Amino acid sequence: MSMRGIRLTKGFLLELKRRLRFIEDARRLLEMKRDGLIKELTTRLDEVIRFREEISARAEKLRTRLASFHSAYGTDELKTYPAYLDERLSVELISKSIMGVIIPELKSIQVPDLRNKYPPHVISLAKEVSSFTEILVELSILEFVIERLSEELRKTNIQVNALKNVIIPSYKSLIKRLEDMLSEEMLEEFVRIKMVKDILMRRRA
Repeated sequence: MSMRGIRLTKGFLLELKRRLRFIEDARRLLEMKRDGLIKELTTRLDEVIRFREEISARAEKLRTRLASFHSAYGTDELKTYPAYLDERLSVELISKSIMGVIIPELKSIQVPDLRNKYPPHVISLAKEVSSFTEILVELSILEFVIERLSEELRKTNIQVNALKNVIIPSYKSLIKRLEDMLSEEMLEEFVRIKMVKDILMRRRA
């Protein structure tokens, strides 16, 4: 840290120490935030793994059923069924704050009412596709949350490292230099006073 603008006084030294305590408190708070973000990310990454395993298993099962349906009824018939629906899937989200990061949270998923909309031989397949779509929506939201938390963790790490490795060491170095300079100045003042006293005592003698 540059000595420009630095005052060689005890008052200024105390002010620097006060600033250093404030910066160290900020670093500790940021470290707590970083640790909290890591914990949240770890939890959500575990959820993603479970989601993807479930999606993989259900997708394979769904592909098998769709292949069987195509074989039994043909592609043209399957393409006509979306026309039966007069509703679309609806997703409602709410905002939530985690460590100061605003993220979306799933409140509800409204799926079309499939009753009486499909022929009997299609209804179970349609329900399975609808259920599969719901889990895909949940996964996409979860992945977006992980992306937001990861970005915040990256920024927080930069701030922690800057405080820990640059700013705090600079303040400590400056404080040490000021303490040494003030000690030297006090010593010089003490020597001057002693010399003056010695001269005065010799004159009186």
